[in-house]
Amino acid sequence: MQKRIYARSQVPQILQKLIAVGTSQRVDFSAMYPRYDELLQSGFQENESPLILLPIEMAFNGQFRHVGRFIESLDKQAFLFSISRLEMVISPESYPDIAVVVRGNLYLQRDKRKSAQAKM
Repeated sequence: MQKRIYARSQVPQILQKLIAVGTSQRVDFSAMYPRYDELLQSGFQENESPLILLPIEMAFNGQFRHVGRFIESLDKQAFLFSISRLEMVISPESYPDIAVVVRGNLYLQRDKRKSAQAKM
């Protein structure tokens, strides 16, 4: 599992990978909101944990089976992302597509050098 936890510097590449995986599963992203403010605050906290959680919210549309395949594929990625909330909405106007909002956390490694500097 430790191999799936990347450095904070890898966040842009991981987000691009999330979009690429979704696109390959035929879901159409309308928004992605990483909570960078929480990531920045974690660098100033005195915390012994080697992990940082970056909350991410994604909004996308797709057919139910494509959405299911995308959600299932998240567990098979090189990075570690856990879903904390999943919302789906369908309407007669959007059928057969559904609107989906996923909230979750990307697990990242704390930068040991900066943590040591923050304590000084």
